[in-house]
Amino acid sequence: MSAETATTKKYISQETIEQLKMLDIKEFAEAMGEQLHRNGRSWMTYRNGGERTASVAITPDRQVWKDFSQGMYGRDALSFYAYRRWNETELKGERFSIAVHEACAIAGIPVKYEDGTVLEPDRARKVAEASPVSEDLDKKREPEHLNRFYRSLLDLLHLSEKHRVHLTEERCLTPSEIGVRGYRTLVSQQQARFKITQELISLMDEEPEGIPGFFLQETEQGNIWSLAGRNGFLVPFRNEINQIVGLQLRVDDPDFFDVFGPIKVKSFDKTVEVYDLNTNKVIWSGARQVIQDGPLKLPQGTVRITKGSKYLWLSTYADPGRKIIKGARMTPAPYHVAVPSRILCNWDCGDHISNYMNTSVVWLGEGPLKGDIASEYTDQIHLQIASVNAMDQLFQPALDLGAKTVILAPDADAQSKVDTVGNAVVKLIENALRFFEPRGVEVKFAAWNVSQSKGLDDLLNSGYSPHLLRWDEQIGRFKSH
Repeated sequence: MSAETATTKKYISQETIEQLKMLDIKEFAEAMGEQLHRNGRSWMTYRNGGERTASVAITPDRQVWKDFSQGMYGRDALSFYAYRRWNETELKGERFSIAVHEACAIAGIPVKYEDGTVLEPDRARKVAEASPVSEDLDKKREPEHLNRFYRSLLDLLHLSEKHRVHLTEERCLTPSEIGVRGYRTLVSQQQARFKITQELISLMDEEPEGIPGFFLQETEQGNIWSLAGRNGFLVPFRNEINQIVGLQLRVDDPDFFDVFGPIKVKSFDKTVEVYDLNTNKVIWSGARQVIQDGPLKLPQGTVRITKGSKYLWLSTYADPGRKIIKGARMTPAPYHVAVPSRILCNWDCGDHISNYMNTSVVWLGEGPLKGDIASEYTDQIHLQIASVNAMDQLFQPALDLGAKTVILAPDADAQSKVDTVGNAVVKLIENALRFFEPRGVEVKFAAWNVSQSKGLDDLLNSGYSPHLLRWDEQIGRFKSH
C-alpha cells in the first residue's frame, strides 16, 4: 500500500488518525529501519542529514521523540514520519494524506475512510499500541523536599582523594572552595549505595520516594530502596534560595556509543562489548581504555566508537524489565545558580541570593562546575544549564534576578562549529536579543579563541579573560568595546 495507490479525494476517518497516534513510537521507528541504541530510558538515533553523535531521542514510556540539535519534537508516530520525510512536523493538505497512508503502510494497519471503505495494508501488522502514559510517572517531589534529602545524602558521603586531586590540580579549586560547594564521591558498588540509602531512610524517617536518583526494586528479599549511580563525583544544582534541587554526576569513565555502524555497544566499569545488530552476538570485547575516539576495525568492517557524556543526571525511572517499581525523573531539568564561594559560605538556605550580592550582571553558561569555577574569578552570579541548546531557559530567571546586563558565555567549541551546535549559538543570540532588548537589558557576548580553552572556566584558570562584545544595532553584529 502507498499514497500513490490510494485516492487523495477520500476523507480519512478520525479512527485511523487516532490509531496512528496510539502507535508505539520506538516500534514505529524500528519499522522504518531506524537503528536505535539505548541511553538510559531513551533510544537514540541520528538527525536528518547525519551527524557524529546521535542527538535524536525516542522515549517510549513518555511516548515522545525529540531532535535536540534542532529543537523539534513530537508525541506520535505521524509526527516522527513527517520529521524524517520533510524535516518538519506540521502536516497539511496533501502532505497529511501522504503521511497517513505511508505511516499506516509501515505499521501494517488499514486506512479507513469516512465513506466506510477501507484500504488494507500489504503486510501484517508490525507496530503495537504504546502503553498508557501516566502524567505522574516518576514525578519528582517539590524543591523543599529535594533539598532536605539531597543535603542529608551529601552529609553521608565524602570526597575521595582521586576526585579531590582532580578538582584542585585540573580544575584549580582550593580545598576551602571544594568544601563549601559540597562535591561528593559516588561509587558503583551496589552494596555501598544500598547501605547509604538505608542510613538516609533511617535519618530522615522517610522513604526517598520522588527523589531523583533513588529507586525501589523488587528482589527475592522483598522490595528495597537503593541509590543509582556509578563511579564519579556529584555536583549540586542550587536555586535562587540555595536549595539543592538536583545532582549531576561527573562519571570517571563515560559510556561508549557507536557512530554510523551496524553495532551496539555495552559499557561496563572496566570493559566494553561490541555487538552485531543483525546477530546480537559479541564481535569484540576489551578493556575500556583500549577504545579511543576513532575507527575500530572489526570482521564486519570499520566502525567508529565515541565516548558519551561525562555528565549524567542522578535520576531514575520505573522499569519493569529491571524490576524497578518506583523511580523519579529529573524533569523538568533544573538550572544552577553559581556564586562565589565567599558568598556561598554565608548564604542561608531559604534566603534569596539578591540579599547577599549584586545581581545586576548575570552570566549565562553551560555546566554547573564551569559556573562554580568561573564565579570565583568574575565575582558575579552565573546561571548554568546542561547545554547551549537549553540556554534560552535561563532568560526569565536572569530577568527575575533583576539583571541589567546579561553575558552569554557558551563554550568556545560551540561558537566555532558550523554544524547544528554552531547554529544553536546563532539561535541563542537571536533569542536573547529578542527577549532582553525590549525589556531594557543589555546583552553581551563572551568570546575567546577555542585554542585557548573550550570552557570559560579553563580560560580563566589559564590566566586569560574573554572578550566582552556588545551588540551594535547599526551593523547588526557584536563588536568589541
